[in-house]
Amino acid sequence: MEHDSNFLSTLRQELLKTQDRRHTYRLRKLTFVVALFGLGSINLGEVNYVSVWSLIPIVAFVFDIHILMTDYSVKRMGGFLSRKKSGAKVAERGWEDWVQVNLNPVSPYASPLVTLVVLAVAAIILWMNNTSPLLFWIWVVVNLTLNLGLVIYWAGLRRQFAKKAA
Repeated sequence: MEHDSNFLSTLRQELLKTQDRRHTYRLRKLTFVVALFGLGSINLGEVNYVSVWSLIPIVAFVFDIHILMTDYSVKRMGGFLSRKKSGAKVAERGWEDWVQVNLNPVSPYASPLVTLVVLAVAAIILWMNNTSPLLFWIWVVVNLTLNLGLVIYWAGLRRQFAKKAA
């Protein structure tokens, strides 16, 4: 029984660390995006900032991968704790069950939506800076494909997790 309580204690600590890591990724994403937008908007002579503007959505996308995967880890740990066989107390299992049924439907898609806004702003700025049309459209299609692919993958993970939790 002591091993079970040690395991549950360790799992709860890992859950808190993962939630904190997810929050940190969200803050860092916003910090990096704002900093890169700021860097791209200043003019320091002959420096070409097209590369900075084109990298901003990619940096945001990389953060989205980390954010969504830590979010999945949180959901997976919570799903385990909600099972009777987990050894968690009744109140904790009840809480995890309630959370799974009452998930915020917008939360997992908020970060990719911010990335799409970042992509749109960067695209407008790159278009106004007379970026090569062919390179511009390749850049847009690649970024949209990556982001859409991530959202579809994440939606599939959520559906898969919901089936297992049911």
